[in-house]
Amino acid sequence: MHMLLGWYSAAGILLAALSSPLILGRVPPNHWYGFRTSKTLSSAKLWRAANHYAGWCLLATGAATVAGA
Repeated sequence: MHMLLGWYSAAGILLAALSSPLILGRVPPNHWYGFRTSKTLSSAKLWRAANHYAGWCLLATGAATVAGA
């Protein structure tokens, strides 16, 4: 059980860490990392807005995962 607690906690922390650059707008449009759709890749303004929102959702998911663990 302690091992599962560690894995779930680590996964939640990783999700929270991955959300930080998205929230701060430090990720330029790319095909590897971020909220990638044809629409977001076509517009830098839409890319920043979508990834800012997705970053907050990812942060909330990470926090919920750690709290649930």
